[in-house]
Formats: sequence, C-alpha cells, structure tokens
Amino acid sequence: MKLSSFIKLTLLNITLISSFTLYANPVNSYKGIPKQDPQFAQFLQNNKNKVVLLDLTIKNPNEFDDITSGYRGVSPTFYVAPMGKQDFEVFIECDKIDNPNAEDTIGKCSPYVTWNKKTGNLKGKFTIKDQGKNKMGSRLFYIVAEKSSQMTVVVKEHLGMSESGDGYAFTTKDGHEFFVYNAGGAISLKGESNIIENATICLKLKPQDGTISSISKGKCQ
Repeated sequence: MKLSSFIKLTLLNITLISSFTLYANPVNSYKGIPKQDPQFAQFLQNNKNKVVLLDLTIKNPNEFDDITSGYRGVSPTFYVAPMGKQDFEVFIECDKIDNPNAEDTIGKCSPYVTWNKKTGNLKGKFTIKDQGKNKMGSRLFYIVAEKSSQMTVVVKEHLGMSESGDGYAFTTKDGHEFFVYNAGGAISLKGESNIIENATICLKLKPQDGTISSISKGKCQ
C-alpha cells in the first residue's frame, strides 16, 4: 500500500471514530421540579463539568424572587430537594453570556436561557460546576449558562409588528416571547413562514447576540 493511501485511510478511520464518539455521547438533559425531586441533586452530581440541557419548573415563582434579582447581588439561585440528609445550593451563572441589555441578573443569560416569571420555567444549556461544601455543610453547585446555536420551540401566538415597525414578536407554548427582526418586511428571514400557531420550529441563533438568523420546521437536529 502506498504511503499516501495509508495516510488517507488512517484519517478516514479517525474521522469515523470521532463522528461515532459525538453521536454516542449526546448531551444529557433533565426536565422536572428541583424543589420536589431528589433526582435533580443526583443529576447534578452525575454530570459535574458536563454540558447539559435543563428544563426546570420552579414550582411557586412567588417564593423565588432571588432568581430574578440575583442572590447576594451576584448569582440567581433556586431551591433544590435534599438527597437524604445532604442539602444542596444551586446558583445560576450568566457571565459567559452577560447580555448588556438585561434588566435583571437572570436576564444576563438571555436569550440563550429563558426564564418565565409567570410559570416559573427556566430552560437552557448549562455547564455544571461542583464547588464542594459551603460553611453550612451544603453541597454547592454552579450551573453556568452556555450559548446555543439553536432552540426548539412550539409557537403559541403571532403578536404582530412592533411599535417601531422593525420586526414582530411571537410567543411559545412554554410562555416565552421571541422577536424577529426583518426591517419592517424589507428583509426576509429564512423560514419565517414556519411561524404559525401550534407549529414546532427550530430557531437558529446568531452566536454574536443570540438573535434569530433563520427558522426551520420541526425539532432541531
């Protein structure tokens, strides 16, 4: 076998192995109510230093003002059910995103992480960081918000053009609102026609600022 052919074959094998590894190791996800479910604490421990997808329901938003204002002026927090006798504290860290237009601390994670005050839903991609035990003996975790390139949503309602006339908004079934910038119709955003009531769509997000760059039908792949 010629050396060039051997090199090509080796590179092909490496590519196939790498592709298989990516496919065989999907991002872990959790959906539930942390305050009621001890399995969430277990999920945190099992996924230390990993990127995960979280879809959390904060049971009673009125009990969780800190998630909006920012606990101790640094990071929002929420309650987690203990695992046995072990208590847990979880903080949300938005520094990687740091949205300059945020009106509150949790808003710094937007638009990649969505927080709905009315429903208590927190959704996004995070890296879990184990900080050990604090002075009170509780296990301390940080969930660090990460940027996403896409997001699956189910359309609830088209809200029409904004007052400025530079775009329009629509709401999703989980209570979130998104804005589509189209320069008052002068710019056609790819896939706009997919934004219809009850439709499941995939939003492609710009890495610079998280604005919508295109929309496709169905769940994100």
